[in-house]
This record gives sequence, C-alpha cells and structure tokens, in this order.
Amino acid sequence: MRIVRKSVSLPAHLAESLEAEAKERGLTFSALLAEKAAQPRRRFDWVGSVSDDADLSLKIEEILRRLDG
Repeated sequence: MRIVRKSVSLPAHLAESLEAEAKERGLTFSALLAEKAAQPRRRFDWVGSVSDDADLSLKIEEILRRLDG
C-alpha cells in the first residue's frame, strides 16, 4: 500500500478527542484517521461549498458562522 502524507487542520477539541481515542485504542493518530476515513461515508446535511470569498482559508471561521446563522 502506498502511503501519502497530508496535513489537516482540526478544531482543538476534535483533535484532542481523536488523540485520546487513539491513545485509548493503542493506535497512532494517523492510523485512527485512516481507519475513520475508510469507514462508509455518511451524509452530512451541513456540508456544502463556499466560493464567495477569495481569502476563504483565512476567513473560514467567519464564513462558517455566517452559514450556520
């Protein structure tokens, strides 16, 4: 199996929760994420695309708050 390294940004509470689960299960953080990514996909009603801002990566929290509003 070919391995690809990726960087992800997660809210601190989610990262902490995943780290705790990985430790509890005796897995690395990467192994836990790979396991979760391989699970059947669920539908997330709140997922969509946002293309209204050229600085999306810099303003993502603001944009998500606007969408959640």
